[in-house]
Parts: sequence; C-alpha cells; structure tokens
Amino acid sequence: MIERKLKSNTSQEFTEPSSSNETVLSTPQTAIRQPLVDQLSPIANRGLITTIASPYDSGTSLKFIPASIVNGEKIAKIEIDDVVSVVAYWQNAVLCLVLGAYPPFNVVDGFIRRIWKQYVINKVIMVRKGFFLVRFTDIQHKLTVVQRGIYFFNNKPFEM
Repeated sequence: MIERKLKSNTSQEFTEPSSSNETVLSTPQTAIRQPLVDQLSPIANRGLITTIASPYDSGTSLKFIPASIVNGEKIAKIEIDDVVSVVAYWQNAVLCLVLGAYPPFNVVDGFIRRIWKQYVINKVIMVRKGFFLVRFTDIQHKLTVVQRGIYFFNNKPFEM
C-alpha cells in the first residue's frame, strides 16, 4: 500500500489512491474514501447507466472523419446538412459602410434604426472600423432595403 500526500495552498491534502478504483480526498476534518466501482455498480445494475464515461469527457468527444485523397491531395467533404443552418442565419444580413467617413458605432446604429424603422432589425454590429453588419429578422425586409438603392449618411454614400 503506497500513499503519497500532496499539499496544496489550501487546507486540503490529496492522497493518491491505494488501488486503481479508489478516490481519496483528505481534509483536515475528514477523510473520504469511496471506491468508484462500489459507488457506481448499484446504479449500473438498475439499468440507469449503460456506458460510464470519463469524468473529464462531458459530451465533448470528437468524431474524426478522415479526408479523402484525390490525386495526392487531401479533400474534405462537406455535406449540405452541415451548412444549411448557417446559410439560413446569415442570408438576412447586409454589410454596410459609409464611404469617406468612419462614424462611431452608436451614431451609425441610430441612423440605421431610424431610416429602416419600418423593418424589424435583429442586430447591428461593427465588424471593423467603418464596416457594419445589419441582420434583419425577415429576408423580405433585407431584400426591400437592398433593392431601394443607395442611402446617404451626412451627404456621403451609405453602401451595402
């Protein structure tokens, strides 16, 4: 039976388990020893657990699909189902900029919400200095705005 104690900055000590199926945590007041197999076997026998995963794997396991090799080059295959939800989300968005000016975000946000107040705008974000992304809740609102043409912000073209 080999046990080593590791001290931390807190008032807790960790004792390495004496067997591979035992977890040990010692505090100054109490020492807790619970064999994992004894702890989980009643639950597993009732049929509540079919697979026991590592405590560090909280549903984040990765599935690897190797790339196809065509003419010596690796080719990734993308299914339409993988991107359809992303396309549906971004098809209502418009990228805008004011030519010849870099107005602050709050000014452009107020301008956009004022000129397009009859349309439902989901969000306005600044992508980078001078570029703004406007996402509408309805594709028809986006199409109407884009088809109208050029808008002007302080006598400068507001392009989409």
